[in-house]
Amino acid sequence: LPSSAAEGSVDDDSDPDAEFDPNNFQYLVKWQNWAHLYDTWESYEYLSNSKGFKKLSNYIKNVVEPDFYAARNPDISPEELEQNSIQKELDRQNMSQFVVLDRVIACREAKADSATHDADEPGTMEYLCKWENMSYKDATWEPESQIIAI
Repeated sequence: LPSSAAEGSVDDDSDPDAEFDPNNFQYLVKWQNWAHLYDTWESYEYLSNSKGFKKLSNYIKNVVEPDFYAARNPDISPEELEQNSIQKELDRQNMSQFVVLDRVIACREAKADSATHDADEPGTMEYLCKWENMSYKDATWEPESQIIAI
């Protein structure tokens, strides 16, 4: 279930008269109830069968498609395009912090039937992790093996 799409990308060398086609993009998906560590790039076709497809449709309509046409619009100055590019880079930098562990809030023995991760060895711990630049409500339970890797 995609919680949100964060980025689309396509060849910048494409035809300036080309029509927008969402199939030419890959979308970075933040999956519901999972930390940003598990974000994945997915195709439009794959996401069209998901429960959260409406979120992707809105993202395409409000962000990707306008950016696509703005980049091909001769009336938009290079300065405006550069400002848009700078803002996108700042957004990417902010998002890159979402995978940085800010603090561990709590711990518990790992549940064998954990719905969010593969069960670790019995007796291992899970940690409630607050991620950098994210609120406490976005904290996730992570297996001990994942925390050690960080």
